Amino acid sequence: MGLFTEAAAAGHAVMADPAATPDDIFRQAQILVECGRWGEAAEAAATGLAASPGEVRFVVPLAQAALADPRLQPLVTRACSGSGSSSVGRVPERAPAVGRLFAPQRLPFYSTLDAAHPGSVGMLSSLGAGWDVWMPTALPADWPAAVTPLLRLAAPLMDRLTTLSPLVDRAAAARYVGQRVLTLLADDGGAVLDFLPNAPMTLGQRHWVLWYDVLPVLFQPFLPFDAMCVNPHLCPYHAIIGAFLASDRCAAIITHYRLNDNPLLRLFPDRRIAAKLAFVNPLETDAPSGGRADGSAARPASGRPFRLLFTSSWNARDDDFFYRGGIDVVTAFLTLAREFEDVELVLRSPLPATLSPTLRQAITGHPRIIWRPDRLPAGEFQDLMAGSDLFVMPMGVLYRNGLVQAMKAGVVPVVSNAMGVDDLVTDGVTGCVVPGRGGFYTVGGEDGILRQDFHPLLQATDGPADPAFHAALVERLRMLLRDRLEVRRMGNAARSEAHRRWSHAEHTERFAKVMTGAMDKAVRAAASSRGDKRADSADGWLQIST
Repeated sequence: MGLFTEAAAAGHAVMADPAATPDDIFRQAQILVECGRWGEAAEAAATGLAASPGEVRFVVPLAQAALADPRLQPLVTRACSGSGSSSVGRVPERAPAVGRLFAPQRLPFYSTLDAAHPGSVGMLSSLGAGWDVWMPTALPADWPAAVTPLLRLAAPLMDRLTTLSPLVDRAAAARYVGQRVLTLLADDGGAVLDFLPNAPMTLGQRHWVLWYDVLPVLFQPFLPFDAMCVNPHLCPYHAIIGAFLASDRCAAIITHYRLNDNPLLRLFPDRRIAAKLAFVNPLETDAPSGGRADGSAARPASGRPFRLLFTSSWNARDDDFFYRGGIDVVTAFLTLAREFEDVELVLRSPLPATLSPTLRQAITGHPRIIWRPDRLPAGEFQDLMAGSDLFVMPMGVLYRNGLVQAMKAGVVPVVSNAMGVDDLVTDGVTGCVVPGRGGFYTVGGEDGILRQDFHPLLQATDGPADPAFHAALVERLRMLLRDRLEVRRMGNAARSEAHRRWSHAEHTERFAKVMTGAMDKAVRAAASSRGDKRADSADGWLQIST
């Protein structure tokens, strides 16, 4: 709390400056919420909403403050009534659309969670024309008028959450509900089921399916991603999120981690959650353009440069360059380029602002580094992948999508031993696994705690964070550069394994089966509860069967 108190004091000075930006105001409101200074947080958020009418993010600290201290409700009403809407305050209602699926990933409140990633959008696309998918891209124009009545609607959930565990006090419940209340502002098209990528962005107002990729994202924005500790015995958000996952309205949980020893179950050892888990590989990838289904025709011809490929995430945030081991890749290439004249590096990533000037110059000025900072069309990216020899990603946390894409294209992965890698890559058979990064992200063990700490990677902006790991990475790459036949053998094995285990057709069928079962459950529930006012109120949103 000391750091938040200091940050709040510094923020007051920033707020006093007429040049303070909406981002400055929003950060200050967030900090004041963390300090529990609800009145000041609401005032800061109201100031931000007045200066930037229509910016829905300011509703979050306003809602959190009013839920924690109901005396602030009139301030919320005034702030929202002055935000540019002339509509009468009401809760938007629609008749349920039987079989309609709500996909909110393109809405503004989901943008920070990478919900519109091609992996999730591709999964929805795989469902085909027979599905009625409602995917809005903006909130209704009159959303400010709905804030106050929706807060009243959600308020009973506060009492429900505080009964889950002694860890959940009113402040924690307010932070959670206030963050998720944005989901009530969306026009759901009368859908009966939500598809929620990455995080449970819901208060349980409809049945929902969660697709989770990286487990710590479930706890965002309540806990920081780069240094997170979730102790089930100390963390209130563990109790809250566990209750939502176990609730009757969570119809299914899709994972791309193996079901036995799944990290979600290590953190939430609950039979009700276990019964909902289904394994489906991400469905964004087809065969490389111009190639056969197994990708073999797209393999590069001999006589051209030996290509190393590093890719950042679709979301292209600065931190991802470090999380994926970009520093190690660049510095390893600079070493090996002095030894091998035919090696080149394709860097499909923007360069982070904190990257040292020395490395930035080395990247932009090196004749054998091909720098592609922007997102690429799917076909061009697939061709880039298929024209590479090694997919180098010494990551701190598993990024499965790119790794599976590389293997399907016959590109040999050279990766770290981040948690979950052993389920994808067999060292020396389908790729190379360099040990030394298994401790950045761990789940379970004797204490059942989720731990994630990327500070060493984020702070290493001019050279490798771990010289010993870096030396091992360079040596593995050197061995592969000296044995091109071994690279071809492993590439063939990787491609064969990937198409055997992660067939696009098979996993499309799996996904459709999970979603059909969830939709059937949601439709039956909607029919049986028609006219039941409790089912449509917050009292019915978090029911948990024993």
